[in-house]
Amino acid sequence: MKLRLVYIAPLVILSSCAVLSGGSKGQTAKTAEYYTTIERESLDILQPEETEVTIPVEETVTKSANDTVKTPEYVNYSLLLNGEWVVMEVNGEKVEGDDRPYFTFEATTGRYYGNNGCNTLNGTYFAESEGRLTLGEGATTLRMCNDAPYEHIINVALGQTVGYRITKSGRESILHLLSSKGRTVMLLKRANMDYVNGAWKVTAINGKTDLVTDKMQFVFDVQEMRVHGNAGCNIVNGSMFMDPDKANSLQFHGLISTRMMCPDINGETAILVALEETSSCYKIDGNTIVFKNASGEEVLRFDSIELNR
Repeated sequence: MKLRLVYIAPLVILSSCAVLSGGSKGQTAKTAEYYTTIERESLDILQPEETEVTIPVEETVTKSANDTVKTPEYVNYSLLLNGEWVVMEVNGEKVEGDDRPYFTFEATTGRYYGNNGCNTLNGTYFAESEGRLTLGEGATTLRMCNDAPYEHIINVALGQTVGYRITKSGRESILHLLSSKGRTVMLLKRANMDYVNGAWKVTAINGKTDLVTDKMQFVFDVQEMRVHGNAGCNIVNGSMFMDPDKANSLQFHGLISTRMMCPDINGETAILVALEETSSCYKIDGNTIVFKNASGEEVLRFDSIELNR
C-alpha cells in the first residue's frame, strides 16, 4: 500500500515553483507548476524503543453479576507532539544558526505548521499508538531562497516519515521522526518552559530586596515569546528567545520602555540591566522562578501572581 504526501501550492505564490525531491529507492518526485508530490512505500515500522514516552491507557471496569468487562479509554496520541519543535538534525546533518527551521503541531486541529528554512509548510497529521505517524496532505509556499541549506533535506525527511519516538533530556523533549525502517530522519527539540508562562512580581534584584517595589510586575508569554511589564515606573516590552542548544536558556531582546520621569529610577534601571543580562531560567518551586546571567549568578527572582491582579 502507498501513502502519498502532497504539497499543494497555496493561494498566494510568492515566487516560481520550488521542487521537492527525494533520491532514495521507493520515492519518486513529480513536479509541476502548481503542485509537488512525493510518493513513498509504506512499510511496517519497528517497534518503539524502551526510551519511548508513552501514555498509559487507563481501563474502566464494569462489574455485573456474572463477569467483569474492561473497556480501554480513548487516548489522543497526537497530544504527545503538541507544541513547537525546533529542528536540530536532519538525516545525520546538524542544523545550526539562530533562525532555525521549526514545526508546530496542534493536537486540537490535527494540523502542523512549520518552516524549512525558506518556505512555510502546513498540513495534517495523526499520531497513533506503537509510534506510527501519518503526515497527510499539506501546502507550502514556493519562494526561491539563495541561502537555505536545509530546505531540500527537510522536505525529503518529511516524505520519509512514517513513525515517531519521543525521549526526554531534563526538561526538554526530543522528537525522533522515523523512516519505515525505524531510522531517525529528523531530530527536533521542544523546550518545556511553560512554567515561565504567566504573571510574576519581582521579589529580588541581584539577590537584594532594597530596590524592589510592589509595582514591579511582569507577564511572560512563552507561546508568543513576548514580555510585558512594569519596571517600577515605566512600562517595558520586548521579545524572548530560547537557545535550543542550551538547557534552561532564556534571553530577552529588543527591550523598550516608556520614558516617564520617575522619582526613584535606580530600581528600574537595575531591572532592565538584569533582564538584558539574563541567560537562563530555573524553577525553584511552583511559585518561584529565578533568572541567572551567563556566569550562573542570580539577577532576578519572581513569585507568581494572579493574571488579573
